[in-house]
Amino acid sequence: MTETKKQSEYILSAEICERLDIHLASLGNWIQEGWFPPPIRLGASGRHRRWRRDTVEKFLAGLEENTRG
Repeated sequence: MTETKKQSEYILSAEICERLDIHLASLGNWIQEGWFPPPIRLGASGRHRRWRRDTVEKFLAGLEENTRG
């Protein structure tokens, strides 16, 4: 698997916040409250938080469906 392919499978917190139009602190609160899927921790220290793109897309699709109906 190429590095570009590997990176495209994951999404950063900044991109999530931009898509949802929320602040990074709000995303952190949502994760703590169990409202948003927890991140995958990467790197030796586990400081790098990433989400699988498909997990975020499923969450957003469910969010859209709940607001429609």
